[in-house]
Amino acid sequence: MKMTIRFDGDKLFEYGLTEEEAMEPIREFFERKGIPEVSDGVFFYNGDGKIGAFSCTASFPDKFPYFLDCVETWDWDLDDHIEHCKADFIEVQRAYFS
Repeated sequence: MKMTIRFDGDKLFEYGLTEEEAMEPIREFFERKGIPEVSDGVFFYNGDGKIGAFSCTASFPDKFPYFLDCVETWDWDLDDHIEHCKADFIEVQRAYFS
């Protein structure tokens, strides 16, 4: 399992954030869950038992006010099946909360 999270630097600037500041709580989240960052913004776990941690990233837009507006890439690779989390999150929000 792999999740890639990357931000739009210009949008972060509008929030008064650097990419490092935006990524810090996300890195801390994955670190607490025992999921390493294998390259900038790419978190990878090869094994069982961590799917719940990856699923919990759905709370990021609520926890971090800048997240949804500034995230450029929020993709979850499940054994070569890519879920585009940002698009899916927006779709669910529109369908159920509009």
